[in-house]
Amino acid sequence: EGGIDIDDCSAVSNALAKKLDEEDFIREKYYLEVSSPGIDRPLKKDKDLVSHYGTRVDLAFFAPYEGKKQMTAVLQSYDQDNLVLTDEKNKELTIARKLIASVRPHIDF
Repeated sequence: EGGIDIDDCSAVSNALAKKLDEEDFIREKYYLEVSSPGIDRPLKKDKDLVSHYGTRVDLAFFAPYEGKKQMTAVLQSYDQDNLVLTDEKNKELTIARKLIASVRPHIDF
């Protein structure tokens, strides 16, 4: 709850590195990296989708959908088979989930 910040990642990294050094079961050189999933992590679970209702999401498709491999739209709802979105022209789209490779929160820079 509340997310993961840099201090959390650092604490896990330090504790894990110490234990790995004590046990010394990794003989080769290695680099330990502990990180959070990030703000643009894929929305895979139903609760992830629900929490992003009304927000812009980036879709990537397995094959071009209406000529596009990627699309940004507002997520309205979903069911087991489809996502319902609104495109930039305020047109409602229903897209089969099986066509979608990934859904991520849209990040404006």
